[in-house]
Amino acid sequence: MACPFKLSKDNIELQFATNHIGHFLLTNLLLDTMKKTTRESKKEGRIVNVASEAHRFAYPEGIRFDKINDQSSYNNWRAYGQSKLANVLHANQLTKHLKEDGVNITANSLHPGTIVTNLFRHNSAVNVSGDPWSIIGNETNINVETDRTSIFERNKIALRLEVLCDNTCPADGVGVYNPGFWGMNIEQGKKYKVVFYARSTGPLNLAVSFTGPNGVGNLASTVITGSASDFSNWTKVKAVLEAKATSRNSRLQLTTTAKGVIWLDQVSAMPVDTYKGHGFRSDLFQMLLDMKPSFIRFPGGCFVEGEALRNAFRWKASVGPWEERPGHFGDVWKYWTDDGIQVCILYKGSSGRNQRGVVSIHDKA
Repeated sequence: MACPFKLSKDNIELQFATNHIGHFLLTNLLLDTMKKTTRESKKEGRIVNVASEAHRFAYPEGIRFDKINDQSSYNNWRAYGQSKLANVLHANQLTKHLKEDGVNITANSLHPGTIVTNLFRHNSAVNVSGDPWSIIGNETNINVETDRTSIFERNKIALRLEVLCDNTCPADGVGVYNPGFWGMNIEQGKKYKVVFYARSTGPLNLAVSFTGPNGVGNLASTVITGSASDFSNWTKVKAVLEAKATSRNSRLQLTTTAKGVIWLDQVSAMPVDTYKGHGFRSDLFQMLLDMKPSFIRFPGGCFVEGEALRNAFRWKASVGPWEERPGHFGDVWKYWTDDGIQVCILYKGSSGRNQRGVVSIHDKA
């Protein structure tokens, strides 16, 4: 499920082969027997495809039959959605053919529900370990852990990187990476603002980069340097990276080849070209403004209420500078959100004219 790119023994992208082709073949092999049994027993036959609500998150063009094995544009979650979309379409079309043949068999697709199991081991959208960051390197050259330290009193936790190698570090360095929710869509020619807070026990030499899937291909990068005194205390770092290539499934990497300890906190990556710098697409937000709505309903359901009351959204904690907000744990999808994007809300004032207010939501990068 949502695994890294791999081909099956039949040279078909693994998720499509496992989740759809195998079931499609089994159904075809059993179909004649099912038809015969249904006619003789005069009982309804049922074919059930275990699909998923994730079929809604396939590639924008649907099932990419001409690009099933295209690793360069592979996205692990969209490939999973593609395989589940194939389950749904197969059931729909098979039902149509069976009805035309006058056979009392129905083909059905269902969503089985979601539970955190080892199926999610390849990704952080529903994270089994709870860690949104993954390690670049191994235990001989880096140790990564969370640390109860921060410049922010309401969100005292940071990432601690202890680099054990020096001259023996891999050429590309060691560190951590974050793929975002389902991979970051980095586009050639566009600029991206990366902001984070850092502290170090020695001189800092930290590469900040966007790479393609599995860390292959450098889409944009810069190097943050400074003396030990520059980073002896928490220091805010800002960098703007311009992409020289496009990838829909990229990730943010922070790497170094220098021995020592580095702490990282409140890491954010945003396109520069957003509405007033808030992180929203300018064209979509302008369409919203042009509608002149009387109100906008905040997304409800599981994000707001949570599965447990202690993880429900707290409005009073979502105002002020985003770095200083405590954030909350999204216990339905198993990831942490910093509640940091400001959303402009239009509402009708006492005069009947549109006025503006602000609420805030944000996912930590």
